[in-house]
Amino acid sequence: MSSGCHNITFENCNFNTRGGNGAFVTDTNCFNINFTNTVFTSNTASSNGGAVTLGENCHDTKFMGCTFDKNTANEKGGAVYIAASTNGHYVSFENCVFKNNNVSNSANDARSGGAIYVVSANRVNITDCLFKNNNVVNNNIKEMSPGGII
Repeated sequence: MSSGCHNITFENCNFNTRGGNGAFVTDTNCFNINFTNTVFTSNTASSNGGAVTLGENCHDTKFMGCTFDKNTANEKGGAVYIAASTNGHYVSFENCVFKNNNVSNSANDARSGGAIYVVSANRVNITDCLFKNNNVVNNNIKEMSPGGII
């Protein structure tokens, strides 16, 4: 996706084994994007957001009943990366499952957000979601880093 996407719904979709930049990437000024009963599996990103990257001012985005499994980012947000959001807009996750997502890198600097990484946001709502076995691993020193979930 590029900048300026509006009023999009993904229902009962499967995004799997997408490489490079993850399965769904938005730039700026996207709003009213809905994901319902959608599965993101084994997607990878060379930087942020193994499955999903929501760019600046991408807002009013809902994930309902979605599953994020085995997604990997090299920097931040093994499953989801949320850039800055302003003006009272929101991103919400309801009844979602985040499992086996990872941030794995060889850099010495801090990386975090095994499941979700939020740069800054006015409002991120997480309701009735399950988080299981999400990790941040620094391959250079072979140890776990903080922020396995968020």
